[in-house]
Order: sequence, then C-alpha cells, then structure tokens
Amino acid sequence: MLYITMNAEVNKLAEKIYKNHKDLFDFVFDNKPDLASELYSIFERKIKASNWVVVCSKQKSYVRFLTNKLVPIIPHKGRDYYSVKESFLFEINFWWSKKAIFKTIILQSDTVIQEIFCKAMENIPEFKNPKDGKSLVYYQHNWEFEAQKLTEVDETGVLKLLDAEWPKITEIVNKVETELLKYKDELEKHCS
Repeated sequence: MLYITMNAEVNKLAEKIYKNHKDLFDFVFDNKPDLASELYSIFERKIKASNWVVVCSKQKSYVRFLTNKLVPIIPHKGRDYYSVKESFLFEINFWWSKKAIFKTIILQSDTVIQEIFCKAMENIPEFKNPKDGKSLVYYQHNWEFEAQKLTEVDETGVLKLLDAEWPKITEIVNKVETELLKYKDELEKHCS
C-alpha cells in the first residue's frame, strides 16, 4: 500500500498533475472496478445467456434490456433523464435498496406510442395500472438482494439468487414479448 504524507508542496503537485491530465484521471475514476460494476457484469452475462439484448449505456446500479424480437420494433423516441432512446424496456435495479427490482418500463414518449404499449400491457393479467409519473411501470417483481452489504462479489452466490428469480422474470419477459409482437406493425410505423 502506498502512503503519501500530504503537505502544501505535494498538494500543489497533485493539483498540477490532475489539471494536466484531467480527462485521463476522470476516465480512470469513472471506470475503476468496484462492487457495482462487478455485479453489473454478472447481471449482464445472465441476460445475454437468456439471448436477450442489453440496451442503453452501462449504469452501475441497473441493467436494461430487450428481447431480440423486440429490439427492431421498439421506437427510439423515449425521453428520460439518462437519455434512453427506447420507448419501452425491461430493467433490473440491483443497487439502491435492500432488494433487486425487475420492472417493465414505458418511458415518456409520443402519446400514440405510449398508448400502444399501454394497450399491450393491459392484456397481461398480472399487470397493474401504473401511477402517473415520468415512466409507467406496469409490472414490478422484487426479491431480497442487499448489494451494498457485500464486501466482495461471490459470483456463484449471486447467480444462485438470480437463478431462483429467473423463471419469473423469463415468464414476464415472454408474456410482454408476445403482447408487444401483436402490435408489431403499429410500432414499426414509429421506428424511423
């Protein structure tokens, strides 16, 4: 382990080095390995092993995805604070609470597009009417997963927890895919 005694001279040198190489230091800091990144990789591999497609940029607290059949028919007109383009997606949030949360999300978009998604979601018996908000969540499934209490990632243990929940997630993903494909022609009209 490196120990550096901080004093005015060392602090000035560190500041100068940082200013001269700010982009490099920021890049390293943003991409340094950490617990959330390691967990993301496990969730991402599990999604890809199910032949689903990870969409959106990598976030340390959740992973968003679609099925292969849905990717070409989902309009890229969504609006949320992470600049997500997909109007609909699945999300697994695994970091900010004592639970992991799987959701179906209809993002703010053109009214016509949102109405198509809402019609499809209303055909699925397990789904509930969403509360008004920036995004519409018709379905949410939670399970115990206290990621922030982990001191290191035990991939086998994490996969065991995921494997226990994956049949329910797969069931919902398949039901949503089936319903959305019924609206394929309508959705494709908005995919320009």
